Amino acid sequence: HAIRLDDVAAALEGMRPDPALIVRAARLLGDDLDPPEDVRASAEYRRHLAPIYVERAVNAVVEEARA
Repeated sequence: HAIRLDDVAAALEGMRPDPALIVRAARLLGDDLDPPEDVRASAEYRRHLAPIYVERAVNAVVEEARA
């Protein structure tokens, strides 16, 4: 399910996006994220992946905006 990433959005708002900033913003997810656990993946593994996916999504948006 989708959640709002207010801390991530606030860290990026008004800033010139660069790779280091995007990584720092994505890491703001921290342990506050409470993903479900099932047979496909543990909650810990999903918490590990979440910042990676956020970083990829933000980079994709930045690249699209530059095109």
